[in-house]
Amino acid sequence: MQSKRWIRGKVNLAALVVTAPFVLDACGCDPTACIEGLMVQFTTAPAAPIQVELLVGGQVLGEPVSPYCGAPTGCNQFVFFKNAVPKLVTVRLKTTAGTRLIENVQPRYKKGRPNRACGSDCLYGTINVPLP
Repeated sequence: MQSKRWIRGKVNLAALVVTAPFVLDACGCDPTACIEGLMVQFTTAPAAPIQVELLVGGQVLGEPVSPYCGAPTGCNQFVFFKNAVPKLVTVRLKTTAGTRLIENVQPRYKKGRPNRACGSDCLYGTINVPLP
């Protein structure tokens, strides 16, 4: 009877040792990704898709993004630019009616730690813009 417990305990320990590196990192936290970025929020949800670009020093930062516009709820009230953390930015909004620039916007950033005590701080920024 004792030998079966010993074997069962050894098998459970082996399973833990094999799976632990895939579940926990070196400090015992789950490997939640830190996805920094900048969220452009509209004062109201757009009635139709628009294209949003971020410009820093006259150059487009990352890829242009459009809000998700699906049925039945319509368009999202925001777009998210992954890995974009500029200190000062110009927002370019393009619609079928034309283009609007909102210049020299300073995003508000908050620090977050998806892994609590482990890992580094992540920056999450927000800009509020009126629709054209």
